[in-house]
Amino acid sequence: MQRLSRSRGQRTDLLARPPCTRRDLELGWAAWLVNPVDQLKELGDLYARGLLSDEQFERQKAKVIEP
Repeated sequence: MQRLSRSRGQRTDLLARPPCTRRDLELGWAAWLVNPVDQLKELGDLYARGLLSDEQFERQKAKVIEP
């Protein structure tokens, strides 16, 4: 199995949802709601651990805050 390499610009967005599972479908539409506060906490955690640069953090934060 060959591994595909991707440049940083081609990687999946940090805020993208994982694929839907059978359990998600059984829970109904409520399973699809995304809590922006939880997203910001997760981004803050990634930033604090040094896994996001200043630019990446600000770009992802703007996606959560802006409608």
